[in-house]
Amino acid sequence: MTTSAQAVAFLLFLLAANPGAHADSITVTPGKWEVVTSVQMPMLPGPRVEKTTECVKTGELSPGDFLDDSDDCKLTRQTVNGNTLSWEVQCDVEGGQAKGAGSFTANDSIGNGTMRMEMPIQGHPFAVLTSWQAKRIGDCD
Repeated sequence: MTTSAQAVAFLLFLLAANPGAHADSITVTPGKWEVVTSVQMPMLPGPRVEKTTECVKTGELSPGDFLDDSDDCKLTRQTVNGNTLSWEVQCDVEGGQAKGAGSFTANDSIGNGTMRMEMPIQGHPFAVLTSWQAKRIGDCD
């Protein structure tokens, strides 16, 4: 569950976007992006932080681009308000069902967002909060 929730949240930003415009997407500057991801969950003593770099090849970001390729998750709501993309997602994870909601705000070469995934584990609610800060650091290699 931890890896799946983190992957969904992280990949919603770093999705392999298809060329072309999307009705529910936000614009970013293509290039190499540095993303700092922080994952918090009840069983960890503190947040788990990871820094990665990714090449964003198109200027349109839409969670549907990633989720269309996933058999385990489906996008249940997606809206754009200015430069903020918000979504809700439902995933089949390890024999259960996870639901989440997130948002990402971008201003050309910087962005930040959060996502909360929830699912019951042995009858108790379990939540994973993922947040990320992103900035463009140059052209792709």
